[in-house]
Amino acid sequence: MLNMHQVKIIWYFFRPHWVRSGLLLFIMVFSGFMEMLNLAVLYPIVNYGLDLEKNTVILKAFDRFVNLFTADRQLFVSCIILIVVTVITVGSRIAYNYLSNKLTLTIVGDVQKGIFRKFSNADYGFFVGNQQGKLIHMGMVAPDYIANAALFIIRFSYDFIQFLFLFSLLFALTWQGTLAILTIGAVYFLFVKRILERVIYKCASIANEEDRKKNVILNEFINGIKPIKIFTMENSWERKYVDTVNRKLDNYFKSVMASIFPESFVKLFYYLLLAFVGITLSGRSSRDFVSLIPLFGAFVMVANRFVPVIQTIGNNLMGVAQSMPNAKIVYDLHHQQTNSVPDGRKILDEFNDRISFTDVWFKYEGKKDYLLKGLNLEIKKKKVTAIVGPSGSGKTTVVNLLLKLYNLDKGNIAIDGEDIFSYSNKSYLRKFGYVGQETFIFNDTIKENIRFGAENCTAEMIMEAARLANAYEFIAKTRDVYE
Repeated sequence: MLNMHQVKIIWYFFRPHWVRSGLLLFIMVFSGFMEMLNLAVLYPIVNYGLDLEKNTVILKAFDRFVNLFTADRQLFVSCIILIVVTVITVGSRIAYNYLSNKLTLTIVGDVQKGIFRKFSNADYGFFVGNQQGKLIHMGMVAPDYIANAALFIIRFSYDFIQFLFLFSLLFALTWQGTLAILTIGAVYFLFVKRILERVIYKCASIANEEDRKKNVILNEFINGIKPIKIFTMENSWERKYVDTVNRKLDNYFKSVMASIFPESFVKLFYYLLLAFVGITLSGRSSRDFVSLIPLFGAFVMVANRFVPVIQTIGNNLMGVAQSMPNAKIVYDLHHQQTNSVPDGRKILDEFNDRISFTDVWFKYEGKKDYLLKGLNLEIKKKKVTAIVGPSGSGKTTVVNLLLKLYNLDKGNIAIDGEDIFSYSNKSYLRKFGYVGQETFIFNDTIKENIRFGAENCTAEMIMEAARLANAYEFIAKTRDVYE
């Protein structure tokens, strides 16, 4: 159902938690065995009521086990065994649910932290080269699909183990009926495989891509609302957004409908099978019919548990397929080589003389031509230096290089003759004041926005900064002032 690369992606997220995953697998096996045993114990109890011949493997084994305790009151002992087995079964299922949900949440938490760490360690060029909506999708939407994929994989494993145990129990009851149900299951999985390949993964990939486009369009609409309003482009952006939403919903609807059909098929053929067996039994004599009641009843009970397991295995596989496009996005991001600015060891304590650019060459990633070619520049202390030139000539780039937002391709930038990349980023950047071209206010208090990057500021220093920025009076008039 899944190719090797998809299995590799799934294992990548489980691998750091292999101990917990192993414990969960043990609980799955134990819980699956107890579920089978719980159903198996019901059959002998029903048979005791009718006092029929013990002619099956299950009845013979259970009878020998009960006789270890007593030769009398066997029904009483059997009911006690049923109570004990049921309690253990319920307990093991609770343990499975606890461990599976805990593991899923741990995986998605690690994924979210890993994505933010990847973003944090990447240089400024990574953010310039990626659309904001795409990055937001990676950080916020994709991890939720990882949680879905992990949960579906865990449920698939649990249901597959249940399938093996219940199949063994059904086979012990009647191999003819088991083969009939297995035939239905095989046809069902052929349906699921074809639907996975032809519809689900393809539609999920398209829906996922349209979801990312939708985030990009909405993000750019909000950030660019001023020129959009000025040039009356609202209708154009609305059309783009609506088209993207419609394509996503259309493909999502196709994948949902495709997943419903196999389940309906199994229910139809399963109940047709039971009806056919009932019609066959109706032709037997009364004595033969009565002797088959416990067996038929037990078979129906186990089959009623077995068939939903077949359905959920298929549903889990389809759920994994729907989650795989986003899982691949996160996997690719984790393995993507991003540039990072080297963090030196020296501490920059003071600036005494000059900043110098010596034979600096730089081009942006993906560009063929250099923007800066052998730039030489000196900035003297206590002098105002203006960098003048047409748009796109590299003025902002010079400042970005000085702020260590990019690595150089060639050349050297030095402060008082010392390469800026030899200094620790923290000590170096603390010496800079920066006012960008675009105003950006963080979603925090006025106080935190003023002291951003200088956490040791006192209240007096913050108010003095507000006075220098001519902001003191209007801040004082706000309801919560600096808070």
